[in-house]
Amino acid sequence: MGGGTLGAKLNAFEIGFNLDRIKVHRKAYNNDYVGLKMYREKYPEYYFVRNFEFVYAWQASPTQVELPDEFIEETIYADSDVRLFCKIIEEAYIRYFRKLNYKLYHLKHSNIWELEVQNSKPESFGDLEIIHCKKFAVQSGMNSVTNNPFYYILYTDRTKSRFIKSPEELKRKGIDTRNWKKNRNGWVVGSKDNVTKYLDIIGKSNNYERFMTMQNSSVESYKKLQETFNGLCNRTNHLYLPNNLAIKKFEWFELPSMNMNFESITKPGMFFYNGKIVTGGYTEEKIKQAKPFTYDMFANKKINILCLTYQEYQGASEIFFDKYVKAMHEYFYINFGDVEFEIVDRNIDDYLSKLDDIILDNFDLIFIVLSELDKKMSVRNSAYYKLKAKLLNQKIPSQILISESLRSLNKYKINNIMLNTYAKLGGTAWTIAKNDTVRNELIIGVGSSVNDADETAIGFASVFDYDGKYLIGDCSQLSTKSNYSINLEKHLHKTIAQVIYEKNIKEGQTIKLFFHLYKEAGYENEIKAIFNTVDSFRQYNIQFAVIHLSYSHNYKYFYNNGSGTVSKGYFTKISSDQGLISLGNKSGTPILLKINKNSSFKDLYYIATQVVHFMYLSHSNFMTPPKPVTMLYPSKMAKLANDLTLIDHWDPSVLNQITDKLWFI
Repeated sequence: MGGGTLGAKLNAFEIGFNLDRIKVHRKAYNNDYVGLKMYREKYPEYYFVRNFEFVYAWQASPTQVELPDEFIEETIYADSDVRLFCKIIEEAYIRYFRKLNYKLYHLKHSNIWELEVQNSKPESFGDLEIIHCKKFAVQSGMNSVTNNPFYYILYTDRTKSRFIKSPEELKRKGIDTRNWKKNRNGWVVGSKDNVTKYLDIIGKSNNYERFMTMQNSSVESYKKLQETFNGLCNRTNHLYLPNNLAIKKFEWFELPSMNMNFESITKPGMFFYNGKIVTGGYTEEKIKQAKPFTYDMFANKKINILCLTYQEYQGASEIFFDKYVKAMHEYFYINFGDVEFEIVDRNIDDYLSKLDDIILDNFDLIFIVLSELDKKMSVRNSAYYKLKAKLLNQKIPSQILISESLRSLNKYKINNIMLNTYAKLGGTAWTIAKNDTVRNELIIGVGSSVNDADETAIGFASVFDYDGKYLIGDCSQLSTKSNYSINLEKHLHKTIAQVIYEKNIKEGQTIKLFFHLYKEAGYENEIKAIFNTVDSFRQYNIQFAVIHLSYSHNYKYFYNNGSGTVSKGYFTKISSDQGLISLGNKSGTPILLKINKNSSFKDLYYIATQVVHFMYLSHSNFMTPPKPVTMLYPSKMAKLANDLTLIDHWDPSVLNQITDKLWFI
């Protein structure tokens, strides 16, 4: 984002009221849901909502009907009754859109609503219709200076696909949908798989991709949002609000604003061998100049590698290995001993039998060349997973190469393979500096994955500070949904005890725990496990923060009318416990941080800085990844380990014996 912050916007429109208080009605709830439902049915002109121990009601449509006597008049305040004021605005928009005959849907387990834009002639590809939608949600934030709330409505445009013909009609056109996903009425749904299959059949895949790319571009999204803003501005007076309440302010959030700051989080320092820092240039050149962080680990060691490749890719494989061996020595100072080739037929059984004939303990790393087709097969039939399982059972790290890519390998691809394999051998190319002198920090990343059998696995990855630097720790613990809380508690207890021992932490000293979660924390899962663990180490001063890092939300950054990008690392504080971190991506989608209310450490900027810094602690790619390692590694670990459970003769316990190597990247 060229230097300054001018031109940056959020897809949010701030709402200001003419009154700071209004009169509504309320009565005691008394756990009477049936009664609440009855009121909603009998008095449709009013809106009823439970708020703590009371039911609140207000007039949401014009009417002369009065509420029964059990409802008493009550004053609510915009600076304290935030949820009720959000509901007032939300319901006013809902009723206004319904009055205009929009199709309106509420997204489950959220405060988000979606309406379908009415087009006289929707775009279509054969019998596939493109529906334009707008998602909106009324939100509130907290001004960090005045501690006063502010209100805004969040808008996002999206498109979805819908089949306009029945399965029978599609069949008459020669399209067999028997194995396609369908809804409860038997109608083909516009899922990604169904759409891909259909477009391939009718030969419209390229047309569809071009259209969707244009529709989802930031420039086009900004234009749609501008139209939405103008339309809503003209309609604020059409909303029906109770007790003379009106919207007197409706403005687009430009950043920074009085209510939302916009700060740049600086990149962390990168540490190499003996704590050396090199500035400027590409990371691989810095490694070459300063030597990798774990240079001593390999200084007096020769690495033996084995390559298994198809006959038709022998030449390409040999050319790659010649470049790889030279580059690993030049940049990572790795000295190789034996570099052996085994040529096999294009047959998974030949691969497996060849491995049975080899003394694998003689090798530190094994490369296997597979085709693009092998990669696309189902997990149970995949050569990739069968070979991964076999080698991991032997505790041998492996690197899969795709045969088609070997013929077009460039410098960047080889560099990433070098970084991958260095980590799998147990090396750390670089680490990052903490930006303060606080010690004794432990960060637990929790991620999940679902395999082809619809089974969920949850992975834990530990990152801890050592002498002012962050290092990857244990990345082997795995869990299922059923034993998640128990395993998390065990992992925490083991890791904290290890850190206390290794760093000689004395009783009474402070230990900070940070939990980066892929989902909202639940009391019976994460919170209970944390409380139990903290209690078992009560002789230490343990502070903790539980943070949900969300990528599934409605927030979006725009810069220069959508033609530019907000640089990675910009931070927007929404409230005391929520904020956004820009990722520098073309889509403008940031990370949404949410601190759980049970946390004892609540410095949001400190946590945001920590998250940004973890984006620069990578072992799989020289390009900065879009997710911090605390999110990326647990998810990768859970995915691979969960998929391996579908392979015969796989022993999952072996993962706890290779914790010193990043086997999953």
